[in-house]
Amino acid sequence: MTGLSQRTREQGSRLKGLEFLSALIVVAGGITTCVTQNMVLAAAPLSVAVALNLHNRRQMDRLTEYYAGLRRNTIQIALRQDLQVIQAYVSLHQRNNTESELAQFHQSIDALLDEIKRLEARQKGGVDAKNYRSSWIRLKA
Repeated sequence: MTGLSQRTREQGSRLKGLEFLSALIVVAGGITTCVTQNMVLAAAPLSVAVALNLHNRRQMDRLTEYYAGLRRNTIQIALRQDLQVIQAYVSLHQRNNTESELAQFHQSIDALLDEIKRLEARQKGGVDAKNYRSSWIRLKA
């Protein structure tokens, strides 16, 4: 635990003890008021108990805000890490897809280059473009 947590626990233990003691004093003040019929004896312990309760409530609010902030920071760190993992995955996936598409593109270019070489070879061999076109149409059919 951190120093803040240890100090807070010690302070909380003292306040719980004081709160318990004030509750006993309130009960004693109530009994004394019934016996003596003096309302001042009940008001003083009740005032102390209310003051301790208000102090505890402020401390509880501060602790709640502190631990909510810690939790929020922990969640933000986890989300940043998750986001980095997702971004790395998407980047890798895009790179793999790009490489795959690039490989297909290269295959298409190679096929076109082969076709051009074949056409050039036919043209050098005396086959004119008109005859090639008619043979190409026959092959498609």
